[in-house]
Amino acid sequence: MRQIPITPLGRALLGDKEIKRALLLKQVEDICLEVGLLTQLDVLTSSKQWHWVEEIVDDHIMGSGLLRRLMFKHAKPDDGCELFNSIVHDIVERLMSNKSSFPRRR
Repeated sequence: MRQIPITPLGRALLGDKEIKRALLLKQVEDICLEVGLLTQLDVLTSSKQWHWVEEIVDDHIMGSGLLRRLMFKHAKPDDGCELFNSIVHDIVERLMSNKSSFPRRR
């Protein structure tokens, strides 16, 4: 994926999470524009189609963040770590399985 330049002012206004989300969303938008899934008008007007793509990006960001938390062994083996892992996996599964169809154009 190509790197999206961000200005120093943009960095000052956004936190790390917001910067990563904005960059990732821009990269996904560019790909969707290239293949014709989105139009420039969709992006400019935040159409239903654009929101559909945005929701998928947000779900993946949340899901990957939750899974990354599992890699840190903060819990002791006897304090329900297995249950915690199971709950996080279930949340991620539910986020990722909530597949809505792409909105139709009228």
